[in-house]
Amino acid sequence: MMKVRAHSRRAPRQRVLLATAVRNCAARCVVEFVMVHGELRIVVAVLATFVALFGLGYAIDGLLFDENNVVLSGMVTVALGIVAFVVMLTLHPKDLEHLDQHRHRES
Repeated sequence: MMKVRAHSRRAPRQRVLLATAVRNCAARCVVEFVMVHGELRIVVAVLATFVALFGLGYAIDGLLFDENNVVLSGMVTVALGIVAFVVMLTLHPKDLEHLDQHRHRES
């Protein structure tokens, strides 16, 4: 009768090679995400979102009651809210300065 061994001698070596391959692939696939770190800018962006939603509601109200000036002012409010949101969350050179200072040495 033939004995079957559960673990061969190659298994630990194959596991090490697999772990090394996964680690190397993960190191190559790392993407750096840069976030806006100004709390005031984030709060203003959230407020700008609500301004845009208010403007949208105001414009729809003007459409329902056939008031051209209300529709126009509502759409201007939506546009200003979107512009403020984009400006507040756009990365500035000051946001990228800390990235160079905290970059880890690659081995």
